[in-house]
Amino acid sequence: MKNKFIKKTIKLIVFLSLITLIAVNYNFSFIKKDIYTIAKSDLFSQNNGQSYFGRLNLWYLFVQNGDWNSALALEPKLDKVDINDYKITHQPQELQKNLDFLSKKNNKIADDWVEISRVQSMLGNIEESKNAIKKAYQIDPIRDDISKLFYSINK
Repeated sequence: MKNKFIKKTIKLIVFLSLITLIAVNYNFSFIKKDIYTIAKSDLFSQNNGQSYFGRLNLWYLFVQNGDWNSALALEPKLDKVDINDYKITHQPQELQKNLDFLSKKNNKIADDWVEISRVQSMLGNIEESKNAIKKAYQIDPIRDDISKLFYSINK
């Protein structure tokens, strides 16, 4: 009699443990993962394409957070075509080169001032960015995109 009771208790405990594990697993499968966790899990995938995609996304995350040293460590395993355009338009050294080139340019057109504004903004120079948009607006006050930028900074 005591043996039957112990066996039934053990079966009940095993059953309840399985139900708990299933419920916990089900719950965790619907938790939304952040992009960093997704990129890291993709990076260690057995699928080469998915692993490359994870490495590329991780590179983008490092760059967007200004962690160029960590991004640089990933670059040897990435295709240059996938990262060069982004580096040229976002890396501080490249932005400074672009700014230096545009600053030296004589007879700047509105597009030059818009680009100077974009670069200054990305470098964190907000006042210089605003001044560049004002100059672009003075040259071409009719252009819709420049007008929107000009009026958005002068609210």
